[in-house]
Amino acid sequence: MKEEIFKISGMHCSGCVMTVKNAIENLPGIEKVEVELEKKEAKVIFDSEYITIEDIKEAVLKIGYKID
Repeated sequence: MKEEIFKISGMHCSGCVMTVKNAIENLPGIEKVEVELEKKEAKVIFDSEYITIEDIKEAVLKIGYKID
C-alpha cells in the first residue's frame, strides 16, 4: 500500500468533502480516504498495482476541484 497527501482547492463545505471522498473511494485499489476541509487536503491509502496517482487526480478534476 502507498500513502499520498493531495492538496485540493475549491472545497467550501462538508458536502464538498463528501463529494471528493466519494469520487476517490469509488476508484479501484483505494484502501482508505480522509478528506479535511480545514487543511484542504485528502490523505489516500491505495494499492499502486491497481491505480496511479494520476488516476486519483483525474477523478477529482472530473468533479470540478483542483488537486496537487
